[in-house]
Amino acid sequence: MKKIVIIFALITIAISISIAFAEDNITRECDPDIIEGSFKTTTCWYYNNSKEKVIYPKLKYAGEMDVYEDILPGDDSFSHVSTTYLDPEGNPMVGPYGYAKVTIEYQLHEDGPVCRYWYLEPDPDNDVCGYTYRYFDADGEPVITKLGYGASKSGCAAYTMSMYWKDNEFVQKESYFGTDGKPILLEHEGYSSVEKIMSNSKNEIRYYGPDGKLMIGPEGYAYKIYNTDDGKPTRYYDAEEQQIPNEQIGPYTLPANYAPLKSRQRFRCLT
Repeated sequence: MKKIVIIFALITIAISISIAFAEDNITRECDPDIIEGSFKTTTCWYYNNSKEKVIYPKLKYAGEMDVYEDILPGDDSFSHVSTTYLDPEGNPMVGPYGYAKVTIEYQLHEDGPVCRYWYLEPDPDNDVCGYTYRYFDADGEPVITKLGYGASKSGCAAYTMSMYWKDNEFVQKESYFGTDGKPILLEHEGYSSVEKIMSNSKNEIRYYGPDGKLMIGPEGYAYKIYNTDDGKPTRYYDAEEQQIPNEQIGPYTLPANYAPLKSRQRFRCLT
């Protein structure tokens, strides 16, 4: 038995050394940018010592193609609109996060596609600003991602962040969708969308189900009102908008699968 354990340990070490050696001898090189009209494409590859394109063991793909678009006329900056993972032949391949391609669609506002500083002042037109992430497999079909973001392990096929002003309140809404384009119930968090409402008088957080109705969220309430200008303590409510006694709300603890910031992967469903 000890010999088996030792042999297994030696094999494991050998594999680890081989992988480390392989990674140490892999280089990343990017092709020259291709600019066509309002689009710019950047493609980067991983090569071995023989200058052959290879799948990088740590990332599990051979290359990635990033596409940027000059969305606003007269603005020379490019906004990231897609990333595709590639095999050595240049075909789309599913990467380590369960999708081969992610696209980003922007809801434009006069201040720019990413709405910088837009939330600082009320917008009299109540325009919507935001973006949508959509995930696809190697055949271009919508796919559920393997992992969520941060404290979440829930996957989704699309994620939308919308920001707008309503009655002098700034609203930030995150919504999640399945492969059919319909709202999806997040497996881990237990809701389909969440609204964060901010104003000078109070802040709110509201959880909704796929039907668009209030529902109990991960912390035991459907919505809460806090940081009020009247100095009252945080108030919690159920899906019927009945107040829940504060003593019935337990402390929220991060789930066991919580991932520190440094290990979070871009383009996951952002929860």
